[in-house]
Amino acid sequence: MAIKYSLSYDANNYSGGYTVNININNIGDETIGDWTMEFDFAGDEQILSFWNVASYLQEGSHVTATNESFTGNIPPGGSAQIGMSVSSTNPFIAFNNVTLNGIPPTIEYGDISVTVNTPSFSPSIFTPTITIGDISMEIPWGETKPFTLPADMSYLIEAEPYVTTEYIYSGEATPNSVDLKPDTVVNVVVDYTQNEINPNVFGGYFASWSDRWANQGMSTDLANLPSYVNLVLVSFGKPDMTYSGNLNLDGTGLSFSYDGSVLKEAIAVLKQRNPSTKVVLSIGGETYTGWDEWDIDTIVTVVQDFGFDGIDIDFEPDGGFGCLPDASGVIKCRADQQYIELIQSARAALPRPMIVTASPFSVGAYGEDQWVDAPPANLANTGMFLNPMRTAGDDLDYVNVQGYNAGEVFDPLQATQAYNFYFGNGILMGAHVPPEAYGNHIWTVSEINRVGSYINDNNVGGMMMWQLYATTPDPSDDFPDNQIMASAIARNLGFPNYDAPLFPLSNPSDLSNVDNITIEGMNARVPNNPSISSRIFPSGNNYELIMYINSGYNATMVTLYENGNPIVCKAVTDTTPDRQEVRIKLSSKPDGYYSYRFLVENSFGAVYTDYLTLNILQAY
Repeated sequence: MAIKYSLSYDANNYSGGYTVNININNIGDETIGDWTMEFDFAGDEQILSFWNVASYLQEGSHVTATNESFTGNIPPGGSAQIGMSVSSTNPFIAFNNVTLNGIPPTIEYGDISVTVNTPSFSPSIFTPTITIGDISMEIPWGETKPFTLPADMSYLIEAEPYVTTEYIYSGEATPNSVDLKPDTVVNVVVDYTQNEINPNVFGGYFASWSDRWANQGMSTDLANLPSYVNLVLVSFGKPDMTYSGNLNLDGTGLSFSYDGSVLKEAIAVLKQRNPSTKVVLSIGGETYTGWDEWDIDTIVTVVQDFGFDGIDIDFEPDGGFGCLPDASGVIKCRADQQYIELIQSARAALPRPMIVTASPFSVGAYGEDQWVDAPPANLANTGMFLNPMRTAGDDLDYVNVQGYNAGEVFDPLQATQAYNFYFGNGILMGAHVPPEAYGNHIWTVSEINRVGSYINDNNVGGMMMWQLYATTPDPSDDFPDNQIMASAIARNLGFPNYDAPLFPLSNPSDLSNVDNITIEGMNARVPNNPSISSRIFPSGNNYELIMYINSGYNATMVTLYENGNPIVCKAVTDTTPDRQEVRIKLSSKPDGYYSYRFLVENSFGAVYTDYLTLNILQAY
């Protein structure tokens, strides 16, 4: 009797490749003895290491591997796991032409049955579209339709939103994700609600270097931002960025700990959860100053590949703006023409409805008219945005004013009025979580209330916050942290969920359905203080790396990184609260220096060990 088996994959993509564990599941009635697996890669993959196999051979895209003693002899209902680390310009794609002892895997299916309930609003407005995996289907109100899909996979249930000028119609699936098993039917119900669109905008700068590591987009902080942050400014991309394609973040300037495929998924999940939210790529900032090599074509490609809704131009040139009034009192700045050309080229490359914003300084609308002496007066940057607004203002959707770092005499309400006078509606006055980098100005809750209520009452546009991750010790209304500030801004702009946490994955209010777990408990359940050490063998350039946790919560997965690249990923046994030790042996390494660390994970989070650097000449 022929063997019968299925395959399932657990992949972790990163810049330049991926690791993948492959589960061979015996779904037949006969034991699978010794086996030879063959398959073809879909792209340019090259195997770096292959674990739990006795041997393997890669010839071009074709791979042949044989079992180790402990991965053969798979009984009915049992499984064996093998895995590999691969260099590739593409994220993981399921292998082609897979056989085990010459027999292809059996693909089993299950069904997800989706019912869309009849809404309380008029059903004639639109017909819902539901997407699961690669299948999108219109389902009339009150009807049920099945999605037949490959089993042993996880699926998100996506109810596409419908937006008009006044309302947003959002669908919520229960459950919203399904682990589909063979020959099963999972019932899902989708309910749509109608909500008015708030005309105000809350722009929040999202620091790419601060997000938590994740191997899927839905587990990132970015994907879980509250809906009141309806303009997310992801910072920062380089004005002279390079991009090799295939969602590779190298050269873009973005500093996420996770890879590009996770970022793309996070953006998609955020916009699916919060349909009125826009996500733009912020270019420049204080660090990236390569404006003379501005590459709008590459920037547009990144915007399109990752699903951004546009860009923010945070132009801060070397040497400042060099602004002075001429003989007639009109402000002229050395950087005017370059700023204007940046805005115009961005709009030409990103026609509406794509978004183009700019982020000028606090005093950028001062220096003329009734603001000629507005404090702080006569700075080198005073009036730095007047001429760009006059010449290229029509090409901008919003102006994100950096309403900070101007000292105690600066009045953000006065600056709001000045910008609003020259630009019109679409001004987002920016608040900075204290302390500010320069001067002693503090954005208190009282000041947020004063400025925010004016903006809301006069339809100015909204507010901006730098930055969403910023914290401060002992926060109060007089010295707010990110959460206090965000809630105050959202409340003044009229968002009903203003008290929602900025980062629900790290906030106890998101754990209301979990019994007896505080946020301190959640944080404590990540792997407890993992350490790294090594053992050198006497010859042959052989050694092993050891990850150990002396006590407390253990890991369920470890990944060993060598010189920044993952080389081994393996599931491990959780022995909480006892000591846990994982050993990975490496052999026949070329002479040289190697830097190692472990990524140590369980269901509550992931942490890295410290780095360990070895000179393997010491192995002799």
